[in-house]
Amino acid sequence: MGKSLVIKAGANALATITKEGLSPSLFTSMFGASGGPKWLTLSRMDQVLAEHFIPNTNGLKLMGTSIGSWRMAAHAHPQALATLKRFEDNYVNAWSTDEWSDPLEMEPAMLRGLQEIFGDDGAKLATTNPRFELNIIADRCRGLLASESKPILIAGMLTAWLANRASRNNLNYFYERVQFSSVENPALTLNQLPTTFAKLDESNLFKVIVASSSIPFVMPAVQDINHCQPGAYRDGGITDYHFDFDYQAPKGLTLFTHFYDTIVPGWLDKGNRSRKPSAKDLDDVLFISPSKEWISNTPKGKVPCRKDFTALSGIERQKFWQAFIAESQQLADELYELLQSSSPESLIKAI
Repeated sequence: MGKSLVIKAGANALATITKEGLSPSLFTSMFGASGGPKWLTLSRMDQVLAEHFIPNTNGLKLMGTSIGSWRMAAHAHPQALATLKRFEDNYVNAWSTDEWSDPLEMEPAMLRGLQEIFGDDGAKLATTNPRFELNIIADRCRGLLASESKPILIAGMLTAWLANRASRNNLNYFYERVQFSSVENPALTLNQLPTTFAKLDESNLFKVIVASSSIPFVMPAVQDINHCQPGAYRDGGITDYHFDFDYQAPKGLTLFTHFYDTIVPGWLDKGNRSRKPSAKDLDDVLFISPSKEWISNTPKGKVPCRKDFTALSGIERQKFWQAFIAESQQLADELYELLQSSSPESLIKAI
């Protein structure tokens, strides 16, 4: 096996895998983080999981924010592999156009993209699949943060950032974390910040995904979502960017594939190196990401990111992303080797 992947596990996860192997039946939950185009790092890995791993689980509790909500919803679809392939193709090709340059056009364009990816019955299929509990986080804005006035929003974001520096718990004064779930009493829930629960079904899935992806200053907040309180809903990554992994889940292990080998709990924690999950919170987690060395050897030596929208033209961006995805097949191949290994514990490091 190559050295393209960083594979780490919490103490209990490593002990369990050492004793029982990397059996899909050990896993009960999976998380998908925010990150915009960075998710392209994981696209081919997602396809390997959908074809060779997840079908052999006993079903999973899924949790996603922002682009992670697109991924988790695709995994919840009964035809997950085909849905993930359409997602990759749609994302790379749709974002190469200029229709995304107008913030007011982004929500309708994203809704069209979701319709193309999931198909006519896709929202119903993803939210009623009995093998999965689908959970998506979106943040309902309080006070100044509900405004679309840039100066007011800047003032609100700055205040929230300062408060968050003092304590992550202070985010609740600025954002209400809302967990939309496909089941009435979700088994996978997040701790620390208070959480409001709302129903997730075919009538609101696509709009909830867009709300969870609504980045401040990039596009307006999403309004008028079924099954929840009125208000301005923005990117779930504000409160749960890569998650702090203080969570409740059914007994078992948690799978987290990520585009970096570091975890930043909330969007406002970027740059705050002291804010990270504890080893105890990651006790049950199998954490898989590309290595820094692999990233440095890819086209442009970095993963795709939102800066690509300003640094590259649409066609340049499309070519870069396609070349990057082709390189990322190496990650998928190594993941497949891990899943097939008779001694996976030898390839996993302790967190």
